[in-house]
Amino acid sequence: MLDAQEALAAIEVWHAVLCEWRREFFAQGQVRARGFVVYLPTRTEMVLNHHRPGWRQGPAKVQKPTYPGYLFVGASDDWRALNRVPGVAAVLASGEYPLPIRRQNLAHALDLEVESAGRPVAYAYQAGHTYKVAVGPWAEFEGLYLGHDEHGVTLDLDIFGRRVPITVPHAQIRRD
Repeated sequence: MLDAQEALAAIEVWHAVLCEWRREFFAQGQVRARGFVVYLPTRTEMVLNHHRPGWRQGPAKVQKPTYPGYLFVGASDDWRALNRVPGVAAVLASGEYPLPIRRQNLAHALDLEVESAGRPVAYAYQAGHTYKVAVGPWAEFEGLYLGHDEHGVTLDLDIFGRRVPITVPHAQIRRD
């Protein structure tokens, strides 16, 4: 069984698979059981679910798909068989053939997954520099770098004329 990094290194072209609603992990298991190489990028989130036993013990770490509703399958001549797998809604295609996704495009998803797993990642932020939030609710806001930790980068954003310190995940920051 290949882990995510080995799978990305071994396969050049991938196909995106649209899963049934909230069935990404189920579909991953079903597709893998049929002999396909599968990559489902995930991130770790802290959630407080009042319906689970022991919820008063605090939040729990939960794995969630980075791209909800999608997983990636190594290119195969038998790609039509994917449409018959339980949990799979469709293979993303253009006309008659599936859309190819190159390994480089999936490498960013793997970077997000590694960062989310809490493994050490090197960041090269510099005090006094301005950084822009690339995605999320603070997208396109620029802020002065204040510091960073394992949770994210703290920027001093100018929001409606006030300077507000905001912490955003590392993957959402870019240098302009």
